[in-house]
Amino acid sequence: MNKGIFYSYCISASERRGIKKINYLTVVSLILLDRSMLALFLYRLNYRLSKPLIGRVITNLGYFLTGIEIYYNAKIGEKVQIWHGQGTVIGQNSVIGEGCLILHQVTLGSGFVVIESGVKIGCGAKILGNVTIGKSSVISANAVVTKNIDKRSLVKSNGDVVILELEKEVVFGTKR
Repeated sequence: MNKGIFYSYCISASERRGIKKINYLTVVSLILLDRSMLALFLYRLNYRLSKPLIGRVITNLGYFLTGIEIYYNAKIGEKVQIWHGQGTVIGQNSVIGEGCLILHQVTLGSGFVVIESGVKIGCGAKILGNVTIGKSSVISANAVVTKNIDKRSLVKSNGDVVILELEKEVVFGTKR
């Protein structure tokens, strides 16, 4: 199968589901049956077109079909995974690095939000304002982040920040 713009997403989604062989039927079923994959597919299509009016229409269509709102001018890296994405909003000017994991009801918006690679964002987390989240950080469930976070940090829901003692970078959805 020829590698296209959506191939790496299908690989990570199929690994998560234990699918060993990827073919066209697998790709089509992942796009049509997995809401997060459909939302990412519509985002990629939207980003390639880069037309504001069409972008708003596709954004609203994606939200209607999936419950995941991804604005057309956000930038999303390779192998980003959205699990149970209902209620997730990825706002304008958001930048998400490679291999991030986003759980349901996460809001990235209201400014220039930069999520570096390997970040895990827990359920219900809100990242607001002009904020950068460092590599391999973990944002716990229901945390509200309004300031920059260093790499390899854990942000607890009460706002405490703990530096994680990890030996290597973590990238979700990859076998490293």
